[in-house]
Amino acid sequence: MKVSDKKIDTVLRHEEKYFLSFAQMQVIKSRLDATLQLDKHSHPDKGYTISSIYFDSLSHKNVFEKLSGIRDRHKYRVRFYNNELKGSIKLEKKIKVNEYVSKKSVQLDYQTAEGIILNDFFASKNKTLLEEFLIEKKLKLLKPVVLVEYDRLAYISPLQNTRVTFDLNLRFSSIQKELGLNSINDLKKISAYPDSRVIMEIKYNSFFPEYLRSIIGSIRTSRRAISKYVTCMATSSKNNWEDHIYGQYY
Repeated sequence: MKVSDKKIDTVLRHEEKYFLSFAQMQVIKSRLDATLQLDKHSHPDKGYTISSIYFDSLSHKNVFEKLSGIRDRHKYRVRFYNNELKGSIKLEKKIKVNEYVSKKSVQLDYQTAEGIILNDFFASKNKTLLEEFLIEKKLKLLKPVVLVEYDRLAYISPLQNTRVTFDLNLRFSSIQKELGLNSINDLKKISAYPDSRVIMEIKYNSFFPEYLRSIIGSIRTSRRAISKYVTCMATSSKNNWEDHIYGQYY
């Protein structure tokens, strides 16, 4: 399924999320090792680290849209890998349309990423997604609110563009004031899951291969509506949303 946004065609994909214990992850991992290949960025044992700076309005619109079950929504983040700010930095727009998800991204140089974080408006050099973000940032007063970080082990299959990922050690830092990129990695991280649970995500185009479904189905777990962003915002002591509202995402 595709949706057209300006001049960008975006493929809408299925996305399923599950909570696992570390022991459950190890069982599934051992079986995937024999059937799938690791993502080229994944170290066999520790994977790679993903860091995302999420933007939201003063009223935390993105949080409450998720908690309210709004089916069509989106959010923006600046993402980098392995704590390396001189390497690949991307602006991403995560899109939810009914039960499907999609992601647009554009590469940023360090100066541009720094300008976004520090609320410095500038010309976007005709990069469509960046132009779109800057307009929305100004109209909705979007600001960086939290740094979300975790370690990912990723498996891939060319069949239906399938990915199975394990996200461990979810942690975050609230962003309470303007910070330059060079200060981001110095923020103190807080664990979002004291029980060290693992988030397993499955992404695919039209159908999930049956042999992989049987591997996943060998572990007793159930699909959950998990949002790392909402979990980290809700865990922050600066927020006081009701437990029964966000519990299903936490």
